[in-house]
Amino acid sequence: MAKLVIAGRSDCPYYAKVELLADRLANSVNCCDVHKIVKTPEEWERWVKNECEERKFDYEKSPLIWRELVDRGGKGILIGGANEFQEYVLGYYGIKSDLCTSDVTKISAENRSTKKETDKELEEFKGLSKPMKVCISNAGSPVSYHLLNSIASGEIFGTEQELVVNLLGNDDELAQLNGMQMEVMDLAHNVLRGVTVTSDPKEAFAACEAVIMLNQLMREDGEPEDIWLKRNIDNFVNCIAVMDELCKPTVKVLIAGIGPINTSLYVVLQHIKNIDKKNIITMPRLIENQAKAIIAQKVHVKTSDVVDVITWGDNQHYFCDLDKARVHNHDGPIWGPPSYSRLANILIHEEQWLSKEFSELLEKRYTLEQDSMKHMPAFAHAAAINTLMQQWWSGSPGDQIVTLGVVSEGWYDVPEGLVFNFPAKFLPNGCYEVTPDVDLTEDSKLKVKECVDYLLEQRYQLFPDQRPLPPPEPEKPEEVIESPHPPTMTPIKEETDLELKPSADESSSETPSDTDMHQTTSAEPSLAKINEDVEPVEDGDNSAQLPPTQPTDDNVTMEKPDVADPPQQ
Repeated sequence: MAKLVIAGRSDCPYYAKVELLADRLANSVNCCDVHKIVKTPEEWERWVKNECEERKFDYEKSPLIWRELVDRGGKGILIGGANEFQEYVLGYYGIKSDLCTSDVTKISAENRSTKKETDKELEEFKGLSKPMKVCISNAGSPVSYHLLNSIASGEIFGTEQELVVNLLGNDDELAQLNGMQMEVMDLAHNVLRGVTVTSDPKEAFAACEAVIMLNQLMREDGEPEDIWLKRNIDNFVNCIAVMDELCKPTVKVLIAGIGPINTSLYVVLQHIKNIDKKNIITMPRLIENQAKAIIAQKVHVKTSDVVDVITWGDNQHYFCDLDKARVHNHDGPIWGPPSYSRLANILIHEEQWLSKEFSELLEKRYTLEQDSMKHMPAFAHAAAINTLMQQWWSGSPGDQIVTLGVVSEGWYDVPEGLVFNFPAKFLPNGCYEVTPDVDLTEDSKLKVKECVDYLLEQRYQLFPDQRPLPPPEPEKPEEVIESPHPPTMTPIKEETDLELKPSADESSSETPSDTDMHQTTSAEPSLAKINEDVEPVEDGDNSAQLPPTQPTDDNVTMEKPDVADPPQQ
């Protein structure tokens, strides 16, 4: 069967003429199928240019007509424009158009009006449905592959919310992402409106309401920590600037994956201006689920029966707190309704296991899974993202405590502005709140402090100017070095030594005369001489007056100096 494709502008009279001729041909010949493409004058030039480049046609006028070799697609053979098509139909089928110029002009005007009305109705119909745009960055990751079915089925965002999923990857991953796109569309989920694949962040983040950023940058052997930190941060900062510009201000952003995601978020927040910073969080849910699985295996329950496990810190350096952890449906001597639970540290009576072995099992679990499967535990990672996003949109079940990486506001003595894992609860309105009343033992406080110091040190590696100056060291007393020889004792001169004869060196100097001595002594009268001039007390008690002091040198004549009366005491 021949398939003819006729494309043209809605206001083109030549398109109107060949359109009617093609209809006559389709009605006359059973083995002919006609497909029409109508574009507005504003759309035509761009459309015909792209179409001709794709099909290798050297033609850009209206109408554009070609013949395809198979029913659906296939290589097309260019026929040409209106004149070439009329000759083709007349030569092969003996059909000729008998429309005059005035007729086709009226038909072209009617086509243009009909095209406008049709486009308007289509826009109104599409406006009835407002699909939610969801973007997954680093979509070539295995985590993304396992996550797509949960998103497309409506398990996360609801079965009534239509979705458009944008897959963002680099240029080398586009072929892989195109295959994922076809597979997701083959799922045939009712809420899925479409899947787009792109390597352009501007196209991927435009008008998104939810963004899942996957970080899979592993630390290479021998790589310095500061270089690894910068590689992770560059991976986020390049996208976050575009996201802040094009996403909706209410967009919810989840940063998941391995690596220093808390420190990366701290740097990312320095570039955020439009998005609410409370809507950007990190995910420690995988570590939380691994801890639940270890406890569940220990007490012989399901992993979902263990709740309220808190992991302080971040994904690299954390403290798993079991003081609040509770276990449901435990097969013990005490039974209760499904809501009844018991503390995990009471059911586990081994102090050595709780304090040491549990932490060792948790630290080794990720590596053990990866080494056993020869690839990362992507399925568990995707399930953790699934449950967290679902609770973010619908709320935490009951009063369960979850762990979220959020910006600190001073909770639990964690410095403000530091991105830290805190116990929290999701609310039904799509928000969350940090649980402020978790009691910490002194040992737990020290471990939380270690996690804080670790994150602060990572920050100081990136921003050395933020490192506080060390306190000044106290001055040390000067050390007295004892001489090996005993010190020479210098005798102290007595008052009589002052009247000794001058030495030979001083004998040549002029000896002061009695007049000079008299003037020197008169300039500074003694206290005894001043007391002689003090007037007696008014009550006549002369006993209170000091007796006059005799001069010490009989050879010196003391004269009464002109000294003012001392002030009354």
